Amino acid sequence: MKRYIIPIFLLCFLLTGCKVVSSDVLSVQPVTHTGTNTLKPGPTIPVNPYTPTDFDLDGDFMTCLSGDYRIGIDVSAWQEEINWQQVADAGVEFVILRIAWSGSEKGVLAEDTCFRRHYEGATAAGLQVGGYFFSQAISPEEAAEEAEYALSILEDRSLQMPLFFDWEELSPNYRTNKMDVRTMTDCVKTFCERVKEAGYEPGIYFNPDLAGRLLYLEELTDYRFWLALYGTEMNYGYKVDLWQYTNAGHVPGINGDVDLNIYLNYNMEESNNE
Repeated sequence: MKRYIIPIFLLCFLLTGCKVVSSDVLSVQPVTHTGTNTLKPGPTIPVNPYTPTDFDLDGDFMTCLSGDYRIGIDVSAWQEEINWQQVADAGVEFVILRIAWSGSEKGVLAEDTCFRRHYEGATAAGLQVGGYFFSQAISPEEAAEEAEYALSILEDRSLQMPLFFDWEELSPNYRTNKMDVRTMTDCVKTFCERVKEAGYEPGIYFNPDLAGRLLYLEELTDYRFWLALYGTEMNYGYKVDLWQYTNAGHVPGINGDVDLNIYLNYNMEESNNE
């Protein structure tokens, strides 16, 4: 089905959850799916080496006491006016920008109206930049279309951080309410593989509830994991590269609330596509 591109906004609500799994070698068995879906046998998923005691909140910013990390934010057109130099001066080191999104009711595609301006401002202030696509794809074909759309907006812009596939459940009344684990996982893989082909580092954004019900995580270990889990403790068993720990942070240069993140074991060279 061909989806049409229109410039409208979509308010995205994050679902959160918490699953505690601990093991020296984390197998795929602890995670179960609802309905008739179960995890397939396969290779182990990398274990999260961090415990809640490895993190500490310094004001609004999370710090990691046991490894390298960077502090960052993610923004969209909902943060229309940003003083990027103030953001950088406050200690923010990276930003994940919403590039585009698809509608939940009809799957229409739309560019984030602030992406280009945010990209220029963040880059000029010296921040490292990544991106995300807010997806409502219900098939791998739609996920491929979304990837192509995001890449067409990026053009020749470089990203020092990953380009993430962000699929979220918004309402049981929308067309996405019948997603199954096989289709959802294939949507992720289709998007991420196209991103990789284009020379960008792919990643996936999820919360523990969605991951436990709709993803075969053992098939997605080649991609960066961006976890949405709000609070001061990260009780999550699988590997996490980027942790979004609040959607109500405050940063100089941005009016109102903003999502705050901590990037763990940060390696710029691995994500730089320049």
